[in-house]
Amino acid sequence: MTDLSDVIERARSLAARESRTLLGITGAPGVGKSTLAQIIVDELGQAARVVGMDAFHLSQSRLAELGSLERKGAIDTARSTRRGSTVNSRSR
Repeated sequence: MTDLSDVIERARSLAARESRTLLGITGAPGVGKSTLAQIIVDELGQAARVVGMDAFHLSQSRLAELGSLERKGAIDTARSTRRGSTVNSRSR
């Protein structure tokens, strides 16, 4: 397991780059991804932003229509065009 201070330092080094850099946090539901993201933003201040992914998933009814309800959270159950446009519009 990686120490929290190591994660924050890694995020700090990514934020120091001249170009925009995305740090993705993955894991099972309920393991603390959003909490970790907020801790990183709190530590890095204006150098970081949280782009939550929950609003990017297809609706429950659409997933049911596609037969993918049990796969909610998989990459193909998200609206990739919306995710891309949001990420591109974020300022650093």
